[in-house]
Amino acid sequence: MSLFLEPISSTANPKVRAWVRLQAGKHRRQAGRFLVDGAYETTQGIEAGIVLEEILLSEVLEESLRESWMHIGEERGIPLRILSKEAFAKVSVREKPEGVIGIGKSPDRSLSLPEAPEGPLLVASGLEKPGNLGALIRTAYAAGAAGVILCDPAVDFENPQVIRSSRGLVFKLPGWTATATQARDLFRERGWSVFAADKEGACDLWEIQWGDSPVIVLGEEHAGLPEEWMSSEVNRVRIPMREGIDSLNVSVSGALLLYEWKRKFAK
Repeated sequence: MSLFLEPISSTANPKVRAWVRLQAGKHRRQAGRFLVDGAYETTQGIEAGIVLEEILLSEVLEESLRESWMHIGEERGIPLRILSKEAFAKVSVREKPEGVIGIGKSPDRSLSLPEAPEGPLLVASGLEKPGNLGALIRTAYAAGAAGVILCDPAVDFENPQVIRSSRGLVFKLPGWTATATQARDLFRERGWSVFAADKEGACDLWEIQWGDSPVIVLGEEHAGLPEEWMSSEVNRVRIPMREGIDSLNVSVSGALLLYEWKRKFAK
């Protein structure tokens, strides 16, 4: 197979239209494909071992950068395709496209957890904003979490904005998708301690008795915790705040809890 696939100049090309549809979660799930928009993020994905079907390069990409991607394509066996400036801009989700987009094959995100996670598992329940999920993934990776579970989300791991805001770390941190009931029942079966951020919690984060394989649950900040996480076996933890404020950004709450765990237990 040739390193370079047939170039595309028209924004009406069927392939361009199909790639544009991947900007929407519904079409990503149907196609089993997603966009990795940006040179750094595409490199992170390659290093993490994601499957790229091809790499799109803008015709205006600097010659030296094009040669670098030619080398990567040859080394990794990934075909390249040149797009006109207009066609590339249509596929890109960025206001100022960088000139590199990977077409990735969606990984299996079904719930398949390790028996003994090395670090806490972070559960994001009902999350809606891709920027929040990306920030959570970035923090979870930095703090040494074992992975992130999305429960009943309105956003997915392959959202281009999640990839961008996580700085590509979404490819390096294990991630799964499940219903809240599926996740809760599995934690119960394995006897793992579950801690949920809740302003009405019985203890604050400085008092947490973490135990082995802790699970940290975060709800969407405006909606709070879903009922699946309100049972007596879930330890509801409050984050101390001044009067007049009822919640923190979900990514901030996650960072506080993860780094409190790290302060006590991580080497």
